Amino acid sequence: MIDAEPAKLIDARYTDGDGVISQAEASIDSELMSQFTELDTDQNGELSEDEFSKA
Repeated sequence: MIDAEPAKLIDARYTDGDGVISQAEASIDSELMSQFTELDTDQNGELSEDEFSKA
């Protein structure tokens, strides 16, 4: 489990301003990357705030 408030973490990790975390953006966080496939429930290669909040 990722220990932080989802909205703050998603703001810190998405770098292109689109409001989601891509796999490339997630790659800077090994813990997040290890959970990425499981969290990406719609399998679109991005984590929405809703998906990320389930971490």
